[in-house]
Amino acid sequence: AHEETVELAQRALGLLAQESHDAERARSEMQLQLLIASAQIALLGYGSGEVEAAYLAAERAGHRLADAAHALRIRLGLEACFVMRGDLVRAAELARTAVATTSWDDDMRLALQSRWALANVQFHQGDWRSALAGFDECQSGVSRLPIRLEDRDEPVELVELGREVLHVSRQDMDLPV
Repeated sequence: AHEETVELAQRALGLLAQESHDAERARSEMQLQLLIASAQIALLGYGSGEVEAAYLAAERAGHRLADAAHALRIRLGLEACFVMRGDLVRAAELARTAVATTSWDDDMRLALQSRWALANVQFHQGDWRSALAGFDECQSGVSRLPIRLEDRDEPVELVELGREVLHVSRQDMDLPV
């Protein structure tokens, strides 16, 4: 099904290219590129060049829109792509920018996703103290999210997983558990 998704989305992009350049076309192009990225993740893995290309194309299309939240979500997709490739320098840069441009007051979910992304990069870079502080901040943010248990999504579950992994690290660093 993922191969067909990529094929159909690419055909739709071809048809869309015949339309005039306006906000609706930009939004459709961005959404189709994100659909392609999602399908390519399933087919080739998060770190594939095809996933990066789809995210970059979605970002280019989205630049024509005044939707900062979509732009940030695309950048976080790229950040995850770079983490999977082991390009932690680029991933950290994107995550730090995401954290700097989000606040808990404006959009709690984006703030959580941004902070989790940075803590995850720090974890993979071996910066345990910063990662632990970041996961703690995420855990605090999770407790303020107005969600039901059945609505939980990946960032919330990953925060909890990160905290479990770092629980042992706290003991190893003689930090309070």
